Amino acid sequence: MSISAFIAQARTGPRPVRSRHEVLAARLAALRQHLLLLRSRLGPQGMAAILLAFAAASLYPLSIAPSLDAIAATRQRLSVPRPQRPAIVDPVPADGIERLRSALADERQFPDRLDRLVGYAGEYGLSLNDGAYSVAREARGQIVRYEVTLPLHGSYPQVRRFLSAVLSRERAVALLDVQFRRAKLSDPALDATVRLAYFMRPAP
Repeated sequence: MSISAFIAQARTGPRPVRSRHEVLAARLAALRQHLLLLRSRLGPQGMAAILLAFAAASLYPLSIAPSLDAIAATRQRLSVPRPQRPAIVDPVPADGIERLRSALADERQFPDRLDRLVGYAGEYGLSLNDGAYSVAREARGQIVRYEVTLPLHGSYPQVRRFLSAVLSRERAVALLDVQFRRAKLSDPALDATVRLAYFMRPAP
């Protein structure tokens, strides 16, 4: 308060003390005058927008805020890693390998298998000048795998009939790979490299 105002107040004397009701009535009257002035400036549409804003602000703590809290709580629960359950593995029957072994031919019959393989090649008119094979033990030595590589020469239909005969007549044999090579496009004959696998049981 400035010196001049202090002196003026001293000359006029102390202001009368108003009661709470008078103070409240004065504030309400001032608020009403302010609203009337605001309405005259903004118009009906502006007042409606202000009322909607007040309504939204009052609804936020009642409806929107609890929903946001629930979403945050859900995200927190989902972010917590859950313990992984151990995978359930079906037990392998103890006699599974034995049943497989009983369905295979004895490895001592492999030379006869090679003879039949050469016979299939001659049966379908294929030339077979060379060949190779390798041996591997699988399933802890309980299964013997003979991998045979055959270089064949003939037409494509002859190679197809040869492979069809081998896979249909022989037991426990698989076609691993076949590759074709032709010297000239006009040449009816081609070179084919066939890889077969024979699965047999070890000799006692």
